[in-house]
Amino acid sequence: MQIRTRKNTISLIRTTYDPVTKRGRSEQLGTLSKDATAAPEGVLAKLTDIERRHLANWLAYQKTARDVETQGDAALNLPQLLQKVAAWYRRQPKSTNLSALASASRDEWSTLLAAMSAAGVGRTRKRQTKK
Repeated sequence: MQIRTRKNTISLIRTTYDPVTKRGRSEQLGTLSKDATAAPEGVLAKLTDIERRHLANWLAYQKTARDVETQGDAALNLPQLLQKVAAWYRRQPKSTNLSALASASRDEWSTLLAAMSAAGVGRTRKRQTKK
C-alpha cells in the first residue's frame, strides 16, 4: 500500500498486478485528512491486516512529528506568552482567588526551569558572594 500526501489529504493506494496488461493497477482505498489521527471504519474495512498496521504506524509517526513541531513553536512563542500572562495577572482584582492556578503555573514553571538546566541553558544570574 502506498500513502500519498497531497496538500491537505492523504490517499491510500493499493497496487495490484494485472496479468492481462502486464502492469500494476492502482486502486484508491480511501482518503484521510492530513491531520487525521485515525482512519474511518469504511476505509479500515478495505485494508488488509498488514495495511492497517502500516497505516497505524504511519499515523503514529505523523502525530509524533506534529507534536515535536508544536513543542518547538511553543518554545519560540513562550517569551511573548509570558508577557501576556504577566499582564493578565496584573489586571486581576486582589479579591480574585487565583491560588490554584498560580500553584499549577509555578509547578510547571519549575519543571521548565529544570528542563532548561538539563539542556545546559539554565539560570544565568550572577550570584553575589558573601563578604
